[in-house]
Amino acid sequence: MPSASLIQMRRAAFRGGGQGRRLGLVLLYQDKLARVSRWGETLGAVLGPLVVVGLTYRSFDGFGVLAGVLVGRFLGQQVDRRTAPRQVARGGRGVTVIPLDSITSVRTGSGSFLSKPSVAVTTQDGTEYRFYGYLGRWQADLAAALTARGRPVQVTPEGITVTPSAAED
Repeated sequence: MPSASLIQMRRAAFRGGGQGRRLGLVLLYQDKLARVSRWGETLGAVLGPLVVVGLTYRSFDGFGVLAGVLVGRFLGQQVDRRTAPRQVARGGRGVTVIPLDSITSVRTGSGSFLSKPSVAVTTQDGTEYRFYGYLGRWQADLAAALTARGRPVQVTPEGITVTPSAAED
């Protein structure tokens, strides 16, 4: 079975299926929405200062630690972005897949001073998955992907309402 092509990938926090809020990458494909745990960025932020300080043989000064965190985090992000599609294809632990055919509604929430904007996706079985982050064109791309699958959608300022296709009635 050929894999569907990737439409968009973004960093976002995720909450759903009884889990707490976890950091990860959200991937939108032509047939599914997937979330993958983010480990490379975290590992890079922890190991980066050790490498920078170790290479420069300097004591733990503020600049060396900050440079290590920034460089390690950047490299970790690149690793996460390269490995995320393979993790989705492989499945398993740290991967959540939501088939687009099971989505019934998508609501957006604006962020406040202390919180990021959110997107809540509800499936046919009533499960709600919530993504937190600056997702840009996420809602428009998701509506286009649902429409391409033959799902009638109605876009409102609050979100997307998805009605069952004629074949599902």
